[in-house]
Amino acid sequence: MDNPDDVRKYSLKIRWRSGQVDELDGTYDKLSLPEDFPELVEKVRDFISFYGLGEFFDEDAYSRKKRRESELIFCKVIFQDAEKEYTYLADEAIYEKGDFAWAPAGKDNEEKIVRVTDVEYLQPKEASFPVEKTKKLIRKLTPEEYERYVEEGEDD
Repeated sequence: MDNPDDVRKYSLKIRWRSGQVDELDGTYDKLSLPEDFPELVEKVRDFISFYGLGEFFDEDAYSRKKRRESELIFCKVIFQDAEKEYTYLADEAIYEKGDFAWAPAGKDNEEKIVRVTDVEYLQPKEASFPVEKTKKLIRKLTPEEYERYVEEGEDD
């Protein structure tokens, strides 16, 4: 038996291309929902299936702050055979979580492939490591480059 105190409500606002706005609200059950609600749900499901969830449900998108001109771009990265994260600077705001890039590694600054695990925009004073000692990413890898160098073992 349903709990009478457990009332689920909905509010729906539809703005049509014509500018007309329709607002519906009520309890979320068969007796209160519009008669053609199943068709609306099916259209929304089809839309999401085709286009994906997009940035609306992407935590990386909605939790990211917009970069200020005075902020530096810090990329946290990991090397292929290591679990430890390192922080590098980037010259351009082109890197996203999951991207691969070339990075100078070690005392000899040997070029190695890294995977970006996070991107932060920070003021120089907020950096966790002295900015003047922080190495810079060389450049982003294209998917084709990554495939060629990593999957064919050319990163050794």
